[in-house]
Amino acid sequence: MFKNTFQSGFLSILYSIGSKPLQVWAESCQNGHIKRITDNDIQSSVIEIMGTNVSTTYVMCPSEPKHNLGIKLPFLVMIIKNVRAPPAPARQPEMRWLLAVLRAAGLLQRVARAAGCC
Repeated sequence: MFKNTFQSGFLSILYSIGSKPLQVWAESCQNGHIKRITDNDIQSSVIEIMGTNVSTTYVMCPSEPKHNLGIKLPFLVMIIKNVRAPPAPARQPEMRWLLAVLRAAGLLQRVARAAGCC
């Protein structure tokens, strides 16, 4: 996807302020929503992904599972915020994310996080 793109400095694959922030992402949404909202803490647009089941409401990049992004930059920066926390003593909403990195040598490395609250 970005293999033949000149990569220097930063490469943004999701920029919520852009006109089509999920252009290179596949979306799945059942019993929930994926939409752009304004975050009060940072006073900027963000993508809100909310659903009743973390298995059926998600975004995925690249949009085709057999493709790869072709990113050659040495650092990855992700900002993830759980913005919907119900008042105590209610159970915190489940939030999960999964990052899989396919190294140039063909080694698949997974980083996952499941949390009640972040």
